[in-house]
Amino acid sequence: MAIASVIKKGSSIYVYNEKGGVICTVDGNYGELQGYTSSTFSVKRGSNIYVYGERGNVISTHTAC
Repeated sequence: MAIASVIKKGSSIYVYNEKGGVICTVDGNYGELQGYTSSTFSVKRGSNIYVYGERGNVISTHTAC
């Protein structure tokens, strides 16, 4: 399953597949969507950037520059 798009709507971040179906939803209330690839998406929360997998699991955390 690949990520086709990621959109922040209100307080949630929605991850969509290539057919337009929602793969997962992540709480985006305290974060800003930074970008996405076909397998990950990134959200900045405070001074950290969280990298999520396509199912909404946190893969890694980095300190923002």
